[in-house]
Amino acid sequence: MSARRGRLAAAALCLSIGGGCASSQPPSPTAAPIDKPGGAGSLGADARLGAAFDARFAAADGAALWAVRLERLDSSAVLASRNEDRLVLPASNMKIVTLAAAATRLGWDYRFRTLVHASGSREGHVLHGDLVVVGGADPTIGRGEDPLATFRAWAQRLRAQGLRRVDGDLVGDPSRFGEEWLGDSWSWEDLPAGYAAPYSGLIFNENVVRLRIAPGTGEGAPLAVTATPVAYGLHVNPRGTTARTGQPATVSVTRDLGSSVIDISGALPAGAAPVDRVVSVSDPARYFLGAFRAALAEAGIEVRGNTRVASRPDLASATPLIVHESAPLSEVAQRFMKVSQNLYGEVLLRVLSASTARDASPAEARSVLQESMARMGVPAGSVQGLDGSGLSRRDFVTARAITTLLQVMARPPHRDAFRAALPVAGADGTIASRFKESPCAGRLFAKTGTLSHARALSGYITSASGNEFVFSVIANNFLAPNREIDAVVEGALALVCAS
Repeated sequence: MSARRGRLAAAALCLSIGGGCASSQPPSPTAAPIDKPGGAGSLGADARLGAAFDARFAAADGAALWAVRLERLDSSAVLASRNEDRLVLPASNMKIVTLAAAATRLGWDYRFRTLVHASGSREGHVLHGDLVVVGGADPTIGRGEDPLATFRAWAQRLRAQGLRRVDGDLVGDPSRFGEEWLGDSWSWEDLPAGYAAPYSGLIFNENVVRLRIAPGTGEGAPLAVTATPVAYGLHVNPRGTTARTGQPATVSVTRDLGSSVIDISGALPAGAAPVDRVVSVSDPARYFLGAFRAALAEAGIEVRGNTRVASRPDLASATPLIVHESAPLSEVAQRFMKVSQNLYGEVLLRVLSASTARDASPAEARSVLQESMARMGVPAGSVQGLDGSGLSRRDFVTARAITTLLQVMARPPHRDAFRAALPVAGADGTIASRFKESPCAGRLFAKTGTLSHARALSGYITSASGNEFVFSVIANNFLAPNREIDAVVEGALALVCAS
């Protein structure tokens, strides 16, 4: 057993025994001193809890770089800390930073707005000109059981206005908030995956297509592929075949960077269960327009021209036909945080630039992000956010910065909406399957974070005795499986939940 794995095993053993473990190593030089409110020779309850909490990470010190901070919610008193001012990779804990900035800058009532205009003259049921959609970066269009529901509603509204034919083009403008589609410093190998869907001012079905791949009718038969929704503007190339029963599954789904072709290769054995894959789209605006055009045709509205994308078309003499607004940020935030939806983070980062009179762009949004951190009391130099989701490996935060933001978000007017957006231990979101048998079940509300060699969990605890705590635990630079890192973290947090 390696030294690192041995330390993790020792830390996990402490949890199984149920008592505190003394570290076999000297105290971390970055561990904060703990006041002893009980006087000389005795430890107060908070100090005892903080010492036991820190001991879990001391036992696993060397297995990972731990950045840790545990505070009282009511007083901000620090019970334990370890490397709290060390810049670490936050993974999806970056979403805490993004949402805090969006909530304070935009407000929880902020809604994304999409506009549909008629550009040209109208004669009876015919529009002699273009039908133009101006995107507002609404990430919720196409969500739900019927991805076309919003577009079908728009088509019916246009029919009610008497529209039956468009002689011009169906035009989409995705340029609001900038035209940089990908997050800064994202890894190329991530880009075809659904979790790395590109940003656009026009978003449909979260800019992904879901593929279900099943064996064919018999050995040698082509694989059966179903795309949900229909892969508008994409070409699915199913080159895979059905193998003999009992053979291994070797299905591979790829999309080259910038390509609209999704290649499916390899094999599935006859009788095997279907394989599901989520793939990002290469051109979100055309995906959006393809779906909208299908809904128009379904409603009996003919578009005779082409489908095209244009940045900032001249709409000075255009007639507004539809104004579509999303649910408020307070509702959108729940999907963003509970399932860790990366695209929503990229949207919110860019929309932040709309809160200033300066140019809308990712660079401007990052400037606004830093201004927001300063306003919320985050120490200078403790947050670097190059994207809004945490997928970038050039994002950095400190544990102190995260708990500072959590303290701000725990106060009105943010408390209810922010906490409602967080996953609940053992109940929902990305920690639905964690803490099931722990005293933290139903008591811990926290955001996860996962990248290779990075794991994070930060949020709030309401303990068994009713005390409230704020915590941030971020592990970097480890080679052990995530489950071993999680065992250390969950053991330490269980002490707090049970207190």
